Amino acid sequence: MNSIIEQASWKNIKYDFFESGIRPNITANQIPIFDSWQKAKDLGLTPYSSIIQSKDFVLEQINCDDQQFARMTKPYLEDIFKLFGQQNISVFLINNAGIIIQELHNDTIHDLYSFLKVGRVVSEENFGTIAPVCSIDSQLPMSLNGHQHYLQEFSSFSCASVPIFNGQGDVLGALDITSKGHISTNNWMYHLLHQSYKFENEFICNSKEAFYILYFIFYIFKIHQI
Repeated sequence: MNSIIEQASWKNIKYDFFESGIRPNITANQIPIFDSWQKAKDLGLTPYSSIIQSKDFVLEQINCDDQQFARMTKPYLEDIFKLFGQQNISVFLINNAGIIIQELHNDTIHDLYSFLKVGRVVSEENFGTIAPVCSIDSQLPMSLNGHQHYLQEFSSFSCASVPIFNGQGDVLGALDITSKGHISTNNWMYHLLHQSYKFENEFICNSKEAFYILYFIFYIFKIHQI
């Protein structure tokens, strides 16, 4: 998605931006990256900040709506994991507040993704610029590689993410695939989009069924009142 600027140039661009705030000439699909960099910088984060090894973070409680959201999306995460698990990925879901509500990775690489825990907030204030946060803010599919991430320690990661909608234009959250290494995200993105469309259709169908049930209950109630 970000082919105008060569990958090798993103490191210099990022540090120049951090020092001076200067943006290069960019395309529309690169704007979310720079907007996210700006948010992270304004919140006091530097590219040298570290979160992977940090143990001092709060895990938010997952409410009932998020638990239901996680249950509904679990088959889609599992399908993605079956396809790409051999690439040592983490696949996770965040809600529209940036809280991880579901995450999958191989047990053999647990240490690599131990910083991705259910309940952890992955906002710019904490994680800098990552694909799922950009997806929610821009409401667009996003892929980030290397130094497109704001934090230096994520410069060896690749990630792709898509927003998940409720069928009425509202963003429920974002689905993300992350792996350590410079990996082409094209196949990830194709499958993420496919799964997000399937979920949205399921969500719409379930919402309609719930509406009809409520309407039926209301109708029966009105009859008994007559």
